[in-house]
Amino acid sequence: MKITSIKGVAQLDNIKCFKPVGKIFIKSYYEGLKSLGTFDPLIRVRLVDGRNGSSDELVPEMPLSVLSEIASKYEGFQRREGYNPGTGKPVGFNLSTILLGAIVGHGVGENCAAIDLSNDKYLDIDLRNLDPLMTYEVWGMENHVISPYVRTYKKFYLSAGELEKTFHVEGNEVFVYPISHVKELQMYAKNGTSPVYRKEELILDEDGRNDLVSVELGENNQCIGTVIENRPGYVYIPIRFGYSEWGVMDVTSYNRFDFRREDGATSIMFLMIDTVPTLPTVVANS
Repeated sequence: MKITSIKGVAQLDNIKCFKPVGKIFIKSYYEGLKSLGTFDPLIRVRLVDGRNGSSDELVPEMPLSVLSEIASKYEGFQRREGYNPGTGKPVGFNLSTILLGAIVGHGVGENCAAIDLSNDKYLDIDLRNLDPLMTYEVWGMENHVISPYVRTYKKFYLSAGELEKTFHVEGNEVFVYPISHVKELQMYAKNGTSPVYRKEELILDEDGRNDLVSVELGENNQCIGTVIENRPGYVYIPIRFGYSEWGVMDVTSYNRFDFRREDGATSIMFLMIDTVPTLPTVVANS
């Protein structure tokens, strides 16, 4: 279902979706552009329920690129714009998927149930830091399964100067972390064990259990890339597998974990993903 199309603005707030959807797709078109821009679009998603006057933040403002990589785990991939070596211009489009519905099946990126939406209960979407020269389309994916549960994303930070921090899992299900900043993760499981995972094995695990993260494609779904080595017909196809920047871990078996890093030069962000009822618990479970 196409929700809206956007062009010529740097931001658009209060995009509303009333039909039950479980995923949001953002298609970014590069047609007519002479080069790729440097914009990193941001999205924020709230669930507004007019029946009780509530407004709950499902996705705090964050880059589409982060949510897009999460959506690529552990099957499928996210499409990226191609670069035509003949014309030197970008072609095709960039796809960003935002998973919002409760998981149907197993795994982080499996099928999403639709959120229980109506004329009184709807998604309110903000898009910011857009390239005014590009066209953006917002799509919603419906599902025959409608659930009173919804996926929420929460941001946490390790401040500059902090080398270690303990995170409590509480009711959260998934931990998303920047792999390049990891020294090691020490997990404290509910069964009393405390395994330690170093960066190298976390990378190997992502490579081994995840397929493609993103693939660069042209407007006709063909793989095209940048000519290198000054040899006609020799084309480099940008394909990422395993992970791009983010690791995704199921933490339902743990009570807490320690994140340790080599240096504290910068502040870094983490995410926790949880599935919560959109109705009072007694109603949602009935």
